[in-house]
Amino acid sequence: MQYPVYPYIVASYDNPILDLRSSSSYRNLSKPIAIQHSHKEAKFIEVYNALEEAQNAALLQPQDNGEQNKPSSVFGHQSNPYHYASLYSNSGIVLHYLVRLLPYTRMFLDYQDKNFDCADRTFHDVKTSYWLSSFESTSDFKELIPEFYYIHEFLVNQQNFNFGNRQNGMKVSDVTVPAWSKRNARLFVCGLRQALESDYVTNRLHQWIDLIFGFKQAGKAGLDAINIYHAACYYGFPVENINDKLILDAYYGIIRTYGQVPK
Repeated sequence: MQYPVYPYIVASYDNPILDLRSSSSYRNLSKPIAIQHSHKEAKFIEVYNALEEAQNAALLQPQDNGEQNKPSSVFGHQSNPYHYASLYSNSGIVLHYLVRLLPYTRMFLDYQDKNFDCADRTFHDVKTSYWLSSFESTSDFKELIPEFYYIHEFLVNQQNFNFGNRQNGMKVSDVTVPAWSKRNARLFVCGLRQALESDYVTNRLHQWIDLIFGFKQAGKAGLDAINIYHAACYYGFPVENINDKLILDAYYGIIRTYGQVPK
């Protein structure tokens, strides 16, 4: 599945009013969604450095013949350090957001072995989703999909699907949207679209484009931007050089599950 990726724009989910004149209402478009807070930057730099150290140690490990390991192209790709093990957009993320909207509901059920996910993992609250991606989680880095900016129906459980109850006993049905939208899905989508079209975002959106589609995807610029993903997420990963079928299948699984960086 190929599907467009859109950025989180709004960072304000607690205020009763969405003030589009205030910079505090917006996420930082110059940084990946995973590092909107400084403590997360330090965390993912630590992840990268630990993987780099492990790679260097593996290269120095003697082989059976007493020689040091030499990095083949496959070995190098397999062990390349990264900040994030998963991507900001993939088929699972798209279906996670669109689970209430046919025909994506059927696709979601096919993806999940004919079952809905457990209620606590089901997309149920916009604030919670943003908080996980930008602050709390070390494995969830979702950006958004276009529907957040033009169609509100995907947030409403019009078909009365039974998503179950969360651990706190709350039933999952419609997605909870912020107070500034008067808890109305249509007004929420309108507010996001206004934010996307604001002067603030117009003057900064190119920074996010550089991260997702441009020169900060990889290389030194990507490293400096704390924006390096698992090697299998990049086009050009040399699966044709992998002779072990189990390893090859595992990498195909990674590519299908994690998604790929746009080419």
